[in-house]
Parts: sequence; structure tokens; C-alpha cells
Amino acid sequence: MRTTSILLLALSAAVLISCENQQKIPDAGMGYGTPISEDATPSQTATTSTTAQASTANSANNTDNPKTKTTLPPLQSIDAKTLLPIKKIVGSFAYTKNNDPTRTLNFTSEPTRNGFIQTIDGLRRVYLEWDTQGNLVLKRDDDFKENVRVMYTPGIIVVPVKLEQNEPNITSKSRVQVFNLSDGHPRAAGTINSQLIAIWQSRIETNAGPFDAYIIREKRSLDLDIAQVDLTLDTAYSPGNGEILQMEWRTQKTLDLFIDNTKAKLLREK
Repeated sequence: MRTTSILLLALSAAVLISCENQQKIPDAGMGYGTPISEDATPSQTATTSTTAQASTANSANNTDNPKTKTTLPPLQSIDAKTLLPIKKIVGSFAYTKNNDPTRTLNFTSEPTRNGFIQTIDGLRRVYLEWDTQGNLVLKRDDDFKENVRVMYTPGIIVVPVKLEQNEPNITSKSRVQVFNLSDGHPRAAGTINSQLIAIWQSRIETNAGPFDAYIIREKRSLDLDIAQVDLTLDTAYSPGNGEILQMEWRTQKTLDLFIDNTKAKLLREK
């Protein structure tokens, strides 16, 4: 079973689109937006279009010219802290799932002593920190809808200290603990392997206008005692604006249910 979701986080507007249809993960550099740089991977000449573009009223601008000149510096001169502003960002978040009506929620990104807290009201809150090497890592993810808190030790690298290569091959392994968000009761434990496999540049259209961004592709393999999940995650960062897009492909391999302390395994889904 694959689910695809797109998360657009811009300064004053954001969009989340979720769908259940089967979709092939696009090649790096060809998924969405308009390729804008000579080092876009693998081809900057392909015309691209996505559900995110189709859902955005202002998406017509710049999409007819896949060789739009970039305003971005090359990867070799970019580091993680250049992408993420140390300031509070307050915006709106439009949430759409399948054909359900769109709901608008508040979005905030607040700097902390050593990172950021990002909140989408009613949906989730994530805690990001800088590690000792200068990478931005995911430490905690609170899912309000599922009533779970997920802790990562050490944190998962989501933005490397230097964006120097199109194929960075940065790996990390973390212990995962899952708790009830309401009472802190443990629900699951396991490990997660993460790998940053591609970085490229695109112009992303959002409700707040176009942004030139660096897109980081990450693969995660989650192995819990109740589930095994493979995940491919693309996140776009605009220098000085932070995260503006997130697209996710998820494949759930196995699922176990706990009913009155009895463990019942469901059929494997692929």
C-alpha cells in the first residue's frame, strides 16, 4: 500500500494534499516544480507537473520555461543554517485529503535554543535540533491525529551541514520509541535507518508565490515491533525561508495489532 502526500509550507500560505492512488516515485530532479540549474539531477529539460502545481492558483508562472535562471548559489557554497532562518514564522496551512473540503490550519515555526519547533495546529508538531557537526536532525514527532509521540535517538539527519554533492549518500541509524501522546504509555520500539540520497534545485510554486529551492531526498526504513515501513521523503528548502514543500511516498510492509494484550498479525501488504 502506497500513500502519497504533499506538504507545502510557505511564509503566508501552505497546502497539504493527500491521496491514496498508486504513484511511481519520480526520478530526482523531475518530480515537481521547474528545474532551474545546470546541476539538476538527472535532466533539467523535462517538463514537470504535479498535483501540488495543479492545486495552486498561481502555478502558471514560470512553469513553461524549464531553464529558468536560478537565483540560488551552487551547492558547494550552501550549508544547513543558510537554508533555515533563525526567526519565528507564522502562516496558514490548507489541508486537503482526496476530495474532502480543504481545512485551513495555523502553522508556526519557532526557533529554540538549539533548533526549531514546527507546529501545524491539530495535526502534528516536530522538534528539530542542530547536532555537534552542524547537521539539522529530527528528534521528536508528535502526531495529534494518531495520539503518538515518536522519539529518535540520536536524531535523524534531515539537512546535512554542507549541501556539497548531488548524491550525498549520508546515512544514519537511530533508535525509535513510540509513546501515547496523552499519557506517555509506551506503544512500540525499534530502529530506523535513514539515507540522504539526492539534492537538486527547482522552482516551487506555492500559494505565497514561487520559491527557488534546494530539494533533499531521503529514504527511511523503519523497523518496529508492530510495523515495518519504507519511506521516501522529498523536502524543499528555500534559503532564508526554510521548508516550503514536503512530498512523501510510504510503503507499509507488515502490521501487527495488539488487542487485549493479544498480538494478531494482519495479512502482509505490498
